[in-house]
Amino acid sequence: MAVTKAVTAITTEMWGKEELVSTLGSQQQTRNNSLYRLQMAKVIKDFYDSFDDTNYVLIVLYIVIIALALISNILVIIVVFKYQYMRSVTNYFVVNLSVADLLVTIICMPMSISQAVTIIWVYGELMCKLFYYLQGVAVAASVFTFTTMSIDRYLAIRSPIGFRQRFNRKVTIIIIGVLWAVSLSIFIPVLKLVILRNVSAELWNITLTSPDVNGEILEVLKPPNYYVCLEDFESLGVDSYIFGVGYFTCVYAIPGKLHIRS
Repeated sequence: MAVTKAVTAITTEMWGKEELVSTLGSQQQTRNNSLYRLQMAKVIKDFYDSFDDTNYVLIVLYIVIIALALISNILVIIVVFKYQYMRSVTNYFVVNLSVADLLVTIICMPMSISQAVTIIWVYGELMCKLFYYLQGVAVAASVFTFTTMSIDRYLAIRSPIGFRQRFNRKVTIIIIGVLWAVSLSIFIPVLKLVILRNVSAELWNITLTSPDVNGEILEVLKPPNYYVCLEDFESLGVDSYIFGVGYFTCVYAIPGKLHIRS
């Protein structure tokens, strides 16, 4: 009887110790999992915070350039239209260059400042497409205007009398209109190429699991909802290299060759 009581006492004590060890182990595992959750949450937060790496030097430079571009281009336009003797064919082309520069300065540069602060796009799909589209249009209009100015000067030197008879203000305005029409037309594919993508939605199916042997599934840490404005060449069904070479040829190579020959 005494032996039985002793065995019972020892068994009860052993079960108590095992329960205590099990409880302590469970508590330790819970603490480890909680710590792991916090560590993974911090990693994810740091990852998304890295998109907001602000470049203050670039922002200051952009602001200075925007201010100078606004003042100088507006002054050029005012001077040409205010004084009658400044309204020559060449100066009309200079005004057209100023208009193209103002287009970039007013619409594209502020967006570029925003992109220098964060790659996250907050201006909607319309501005996403217009940002890329108007940048290309303004550059093309500037290049075409420079090319036309070189041809204009070439004809003025080669046949000054015939030049004065053919190239008047009306013809110059028509030429400028054609330049803008061509610039607006060739960049229409960019409107379909550029898309606004919800990048965070692509990460919603990621599940974080703890490294313990039980394979306990942790709560799903979903990334914040954000959008990125980018180019999607698959939507056009064309290779990016071919697309780039085609636009380089139309906007730079051909006008550059005409500029050199004239």
